[in-house]
Amino acid sequence: MNRRKIPLIGLIILMAACTSKPFQPAPPMFKMFEKNNLQSEEIKKEMIACGFPNVITGRNPNDSLGDTAKREHCMFKRNFRYIDGYMGICSTQAARKIKECISDTRIIQ
Repeated sequence: MNRRKIPLIGLIILMAACTSKPFQPAPPMFKMFEKNNLQSEEIKKEMIACGFPNVITGRNPNDSLGDTAKREHCMFKRNFRYIDGYMGICSTQAARKIKECISDTRIIQ
C-alpha cells in the first residue's frame, strides 16, 4: 500500500469523527416524554405528579426498577409516550423480575 494513502485515510476518518457528535450527554428526562405538543413546564408538572423525584435524571440513586416502572406506568396512563418509541422498563426482559410489571402487557415473553 502506498504510504501517502495512509495519512489521507486517517484524515478522512478524523474528519468523519469530528462532524458527528460523539459522547453527547443524555437529554433531561422531561425532554424524553411527549404528549400533544405540551411544553416542558407542563411535562415537568406531570412527571412530579407521577412521583418522579427529579425531572432531569428521572430517578434517585437508590430507586429500584419497580420505582421506575410505577412512574412510567403513571405517565403512560396519562397518555405520554417516550419520544424515541421506548415502551418503558416493563417492555424489557428484566421486567419478568419486577412485581410492578407482572400485569403489564408490554412485557417481552
